[in-house]
Amino acid sequence: MASSTAFASKKRNNFKCYICGKEGHKRANCLKRKEQHPGKSKETAHVGKECLFIGHSIATIANDSQNNSWFLDSGASDHMIGTVDWLRDVKRLVNPVLIRVASGQILESHFFGNVRVVSKVGDEKINCVIQKVLYVPGLQFNLFSIQRIGQLGMKVIFGKNSAKVLRNGEVVLRGVMNGKLYELDVEVLSVKQPNALVSSNVISNEELWHRRFGHIGKNGLLKIVNSDMVKGMILNKGMLEDHLVCEPCLRGKQTRNPFMKMSLPRSSRPLQLIHSDVCGPITPAAFHGKRYFVFFVDDFTHFAALYTLSNKSEVFEAFKTYAAMAESNFDCRISRLGCDNGGEYIGAAFREFCRVRGIQVEYTVPYTPQQNGVSERFNITVVEKARAMIEDAGMTKKLWSEAVLAAVFIINRSPTAALTMNKTPYEMWYGHKPDVSKFRIFGARAFSFVPKEKRKKFETRSKSCYFVVYGINRVPIMGWSEGFCRSRCENRRIAVIV
Repeated sequence: MASSTAFASKKRNNFKCYICGKEGHKRANCLKRKEQHPGKSKETAHVGKECLFIGHSIATIANDSQNNSWFLDSGASDHMIGTVDWLRDVKRLVNPVLIRVASGQILESHFFGNVRVVSKVGDEKINCVIQKVLYVPGLQFNLFSIQRIGQLGMKVIFGKNSAKVLRNGEVVLRGVMNGKLYELDVEVLSVKQPNALVSSNVISNEELWHRRFGHIGKNGLLKIVNSDMVKGMILNKGMLEDHLVCEPCLRGKQTRNPFMKMSLPRSSRPLQLIHSDVCGPITPAAFHGKRYFVFFVDDFTHFAALYTLSNKSEVFEAFKTYAAMAESNFDCRISRLGCDNGGEYIGAAFREFCRVRGIQVEYTVPYTPQQNGVSERFNITVVEKARAMIEDAGMTKKLWSEAVLAAVFIINRSPTAALTMNKTPYEMWYGHKPDVSKFRIFGARAFSFVPKEKRKKFETRSKSCYFVVYGINRVPIMGWSEGFCRSRCENRRIAVIV
């Protein structure tokens, strides 16, 4: 009996529609209802992308904050603003996006771009870039999409009266309750305020490492982050901006279009070929009287060494110092030296030294620096980086010797197009990755500790100075005080602020 009941046919339910009065269907499937409300059909829904927003709390929010504030929205599929002055790097949408608001009105968006804001988290200010923001004319609220930041791996934690946006466990945005919505505590940087970043003394994480690496280019910074080439750098590659405009870089590096490139065979081992060149005389002279510098670049590792000189005649002693250092590091001899026909390279003592040690000197044709391309390009890179750092620090040009030494120190720990593998010249030379956790901005404010032997009982224990030179152990050791020459700088560990 139970079996026959289980396989018995089910009795049909005669539903009655409350719109047309007929049986067999519900009101949701009534054709007459769809004819009365054509705006809710599926054809209209697929014209554009629609987002339904919270509308019942409009009256609880002050009118003056609607167009100047951001509100967290879990229903918005994209970030949206109604103020065109905020938008940067504007691009046109291929297909317009339709947005339906709670009042039933349909708004249309044709453009999107990026918005720069300064986030306030406690006493800290964080410079952020909100990417792919839709510009929606007529939108009453500026909406920050929770769905969009969730796709980037960020998290939102809601509290009783506040909300926090976390990236890699660090709070980058904070929202407070305003009516029934969470309003972000941010300051929007308008496109009409080009100097807003400078005046607000806010440095983004990308800009900070850009300056710490001696104004390195964006591609170099991306390569360091993506390839994990160094230790001690805290930088989220997802937050790197498309365009970082650095005025010191423009003033220090702007050039003409380059000449045609020439490809030459690379060395197959360290010290097989060394490139060298001399720069100077440089005006003004450094504090210690130096007016020249000479550098040596290994063609295989692209690791460089730079020495400051008072006269060109000191090039020979600098080369002997470099040869002893390099050959002891690799336990092999230098094979070839590429240089120009300068008098410092063709002297009898220099040529005899190279002959005895089996070093073949390859001179370029006079007045053709293109044949010594590696040295010429390296010379330009060092001078541009040093010039940009001095310009950024606002320091005297007499510190050019410290600037070029710091520039080479940084270049050896930065990526270069000369190396095809994802390694820095430092790693190619020493066999391990460089640690850049102690990197500081050139010219940063610093405090030099004064030993008790050089101070009295109630004298201060530190002197205010500016960081200019790295030490052998990769920490800042040289501080420069305005009004004192280089010989009176404190050559020991210093505490650098930035």
